[in-house]
Amino acid sequence: MNPSLKYDSQNYICDAHCDTLLNIAEGFDTKLVNAYNTSRRSPFIQLYAIWTDNGEGLISKAAAGHYGISQDDVFGYVKRCSGDYFGALEAAGLTHCGSFGDVAAAISSRSNISMPALEGSGFIDSLDKLHYVCEVLKIRFMMLTWNPSNILAAGAGASFTDEDTGVTAYGREFLAECEKLGIAIDLSHASFNTMQDVLTYFSGPVFASHSNFYSVTKHRRNLPDDVAGEIRRRGGFIGLNTYLPFVREGTSDFSLYKAGFIMDHVEYALANGYGDVIGFGFDIDGMEGYPCDIDLDKSIHDQYVEMLAGQGCIDGELLDKVKGGNFISFLKRMG
Repeated sequence: MNPSLKYDSQNYICDAHCDTLLNIAEGFDTKLVNAYNTSRRSPFIQLYAIWTDNGEGLISKAAAGHYGISQDDVFGYVKRCSGDYFGALEAAGLTHCGSFGDVAAAISSRSNISMPALEGSGFIDSLDKLHYVCEVLKIRFMMLTWNPSNILAAGAGASFTDEDTGVTAYGREFLAECEKLGIAIDLSHASFNTMQDVLTYFSGPVFASHSNFYSVTKHRRNLPDDVAGEIRRRGGFIGLNTYLPFVREGTSDFSLYKAGFIMDHVEYALANGYGDVIGFGFDIDGMEGYPCDIDLDKSIHDQYVEMLAGQGCIDGELLDKVKGGNFISFLKRMG
């Protein structure tokens, strides 16, 4: 970590994925939007996902109706998110950043920080459009797919089926251009074969914004050991997800604190050498239910950090890394 940032950044909590923009788009009461709440005790950096549900180049009819997104103008919706919705975040006191340089400046002033990320990039049907998204909209974090497959690659929904065809020919061109532009590819929501293809055809920064470990919970949205290991080798980042199906299958009794839940993924990560790459990707505002033992009037992130420290699970420098330092280091490596 940059020595000039070490003191100022050590108290930051970072989270690599939330669906708060959808809540803003729908006009939800922002008191219920945990990751958007600027009254959190700890300063924070939050990646805000712009979700597109891209199947075959268009947003699904059901999603379009629910979220007010035009089926034939997903690109317009993304531009509106980057303008109007991030403008709402800035009006609420967040500093909108598009690079590590922006983040460093914001950290020095103790600002809460927002950064944009695409959750599904299938609407980018030309490399010119990709340049616009990166250079004008300042989006440098991209998932190729959401759960459906699209013109770029097979989505997570195709895993374990004959439809898991990995990255398409155009997807390879897209990845090559992303590498030139310094875009980080997010492997959350990629199919198993797409993950492997990205690691084969793309040498730039890779991360998983909100995925857990497949060895702990065998869900198609979690990371196989070889993929997680390659993310670690490349100095990437893995944001652990609190969405129950990815944490523990076969139960509806969801605890944030108890063993058998997210702590199992933390312990697996630490036992297998992932202490320098894990952090939070809690999926705030994208979950159907929250853990039963948290107070939604307070930051779920602050509560989890207090639990880790209070139970002696993680302390000192390692706790600082997990709560935010690892993600800030990833941003620095991206440049």
